[in-house]
Amino acid sequence: MTGKPDLNARIIHEFRAEARIEVGDAILAVRAVELRGTERDTAFAEQARRSPGFAGYQSKTEWVIPVIALIPLGEGAESADRAERTPS
Repeated sequence: MTGKPDLNARIIHEFRAEARIEVGDAILAVRAVELRGTERDTAFAEQARRSPGFAGYQSKTEWVIPVIALIPLGEGAESADRAERTPS
């Protein structure tokens, strides 16, 4: 993220439209949801606890860094084996 809220809003919008993640050898369809309020603060604090350097990002900007939750769209909703999408 660049620290520019207008650019970040565009990135978040595009991410929502392309919400697929790679987990191990699978690609999963997810719904990307921006967390707000206490839920956002709790998730951000947990990330900062897991990676202490992460907390420093917020202290370097005046705007609130967005936190996105990835919600799976159902078991096997868009799962594909890596071998099927990687040319030999």
